[in-house]
Amino acid sequence: MWFRCRLALTLALVACNAVAAQVVPNNELQVGAGDHLVRAHCLVCHSAQLIVQSSLTRTQWLDTIRYMQRKHNLWPLGDQETVILDYLEANYGARYQSSGRRKNLPYYR
Repeated sequence: MWFRCRLALTLALVACNAVAAQVVPNNELQVGAGDHLVRAHCLVCHSAQLIVQSSLTRTQWLDTIRYMQRKHNLWPLGDQETVILDYLEANYGARYQSSGRRKNLPYYR
C-alpha cells in the first residue's frame, strides 16, 4: 500500500512540474510566429511587461504603432508590420469587447 501511495505522489509531482514548465512568466513574451520581430522592434524601448499587460484589438495595436511612429520616431516596419500585428493580435489581442471607459456620471447641482 505504501508503495502505491508513494508512486501516485511521485507521478502527481512529475505531472505538476511538466505543466509548470509550460507556463510563461508574466513578464515574458509568448513564444510564437513573430515573437522575434516583436523582441527586435518593441523591446528596444519597452519592457515585455508593457506588451503582456495590454489587451488590444488589431486596430488598436496598429494605432499604437502609428502613434509611436509619429511621436516617438519609431522606424518604418515595412513587411514585418503584418507579422508583428498577427503576433500581437494572437497573443495579446482584446480579451473582451468593451466600449472603452464607462459613461460619465450624471451631473447634479
